[in-house]
Amino acid sequence: MTKIIFSFDTEDIINEIGADGILMSARILREEGFKGCFNIVGLLADQLITWDRYDIINELKEHHDVNFHSHTHSVHPTINEYTDKENFYEALEEFVTDEGEGLKKVQAVFGKKGLTAACIPGNCTSYVAHYGYKKLGFTFFSGDSIYDKESYRPINVCNITALHYARSLDSVLFNTDEDKLRDYIEETARGKDIMIFYHHPQRAYCKTFWDADNLHKVNTPKEKWIKSETHDPKDTERFYKNFRALIKLLKEDPDFSITSYAELKDELNGSERIITREDIPYIKAQLEEDLFPVTLPDSYCISDILLACKDLLCGKEYHVCKNVYGFLSEPCSVSKPTVVSKSEITELLYSLDESDFLPNCFYVNGKHLGPRDLLSASLNFLTSDSEHCTLQPAQKWQIDLDEFPALRDLKYKHTWLHADTLEDNYLSDRLRLQSWTIRLPKGTKRKIL
Repeated sequence: MTKIIFSFDTEDIINEIGADGILMSARILREEGFKGCFNIVGLLADQLITWDRYDIINELKEHHDVNFHSHTHSVHPTINEYTDKENFYEALEEFVTDEGEGLKKVQAVFGKKGLTAACIPGNCTSYVAHYGYKKLGFTFFSGDSIYDKESYRPINVCNITALHYARSLDSVLFNTDEDKLRDYIEETARGKDIMIFYHHPQRAYCKTFWDADNLHKVNTPKEKWIKSETHDPKDTERFYKNFRALIKLLKEDPDFSITSYAELKDELNGSERIITREDIPYIKAQLEEDLFPVTLPDSYCISDILLACKDLLCGKEYHVCKNVYGFLSEPCSVSKPTVVSKSEITELLYSLDESDFLPNCFYVNGKHLGPRDLLSASLNFLTSDSEHCTLQPAQKWQIDLDEFPALRDLKYKHTWLHADTLEDNYLSDRLRLQSWTIRLPKGTKRKIL
């Protein structure tokens, strides 16, 4: 069964008429018996108070799933702009401070209940934001660049569950009818794991985006902000008629179930993930077949497996999976056949800091090994009685990024509303360097395409 989420990027701080779109969507969903997921920008939470829109606030608090859509959205510097720094920890501190302030604004207006999903603004999928939103307590990172383009199954990366923001309703519902909606459902949603239909509530009333009108690449002074041109009321009426029709079609189809981020969190809240010595041969065989996340006997990323090797070679009976990290720079590898001993590998693993990013190189007795070398040697010693093994050069360390084409081709510079000052010196490359943290759901197929 396909789980459907109606997710609303609730952000327009300029056009008060756009706020009516929040109320209309919320009431239609409630009348049909469902919750919408309204992702609130911190600045908008304040603005709703200024506009005295307690009708909207109460509707969402009492009947819907309230989540987060960043503090300032597209006000510069954007999340990507201020996290494109060499020092991850400086970027993380700035992110958590600023986004934490925005989160407090949303909580002050809507309460602390829920808030399970951080639905990021356009193309702000900074690797810092992944780790930062997890640190702020979120379960879902919705709108990620890392997703299964075939089934839209949830994917865990950087310790947070990434969901694909699949289909926008902003323009679709102005130009359709019930028959076309049936075809639309068939073409876009049937057979998917999780289907997110997303919408910007203002766009049912306004022809353009508030930020595109005022914040494209630069911060236009507030006194020069312009309000978006509005739709003909008949067009808005048709939009909501089709929105209700879409809900009804999904409601009546047994292959679909309308849910929310909060409900999905409860469903995906699995048991503790453990790796034992007995699991290692099976895991090793899967990695030898393809260096890619493992889905049996449970859901494991490559970093999980390396840290499990550490615990098992250092004498523990099992490894409990927890937070993991990727790399901050490109990993190295041995350049020639290199003999290593079990004691050397155990020494390296013992000193490995599990609470930080993985080193790109390891040094022992004049030898320098890459992370893949360390992993290969560890798996060899855990599945044999040998005291030495020979590492061969040219072992690839990166998983197959052709399976994640959006991540493979990611470049932030000159995208969305970002300022021209965004150089993308670190963000795109470092998100790819987190690939060892990617996990796929337990028991599902390992590859995507």
